Amino acid sequence: GMETGGKLVGFLNDVEIENGSIELGYVVHPDHWGRGYATAALKLAIEELFRLGYRQVFCGAFEENPASLRVMEKAGMQKTNMKSSVHYRGENLPCVYYSVKSKI
Repeated sequence: GMETGGKLVGFLNDVEIENGSIELGYVVHPDHWGRGYATAALKLAIEELFRLGYRQVFCGAFEENPASLRVMEKAGMQKTNMKSSVHYRGENLPCVYYSVKSKI
């Protein structure tokens, strides 16, 4: 969880783990958007996962969520050709995926 002043502002979780790759998801409460929490948490998580021996970290986000795409870019991730469609609030929304590989 991401906390500020003892309050939970968001969290990071693992979605899927396969062959040294891990996919992460993250959520930040709207009251705390735009303050860099997700970027900082994602950067730390990536560093720690590489230290633990993971080779690649993936994240997905709705294509029409520029703030989330920026979080992944600022955390050093690059867009992949992977895409999917996620059923969310009664609609199928296109998702794009970003990844970063361990340099070791």
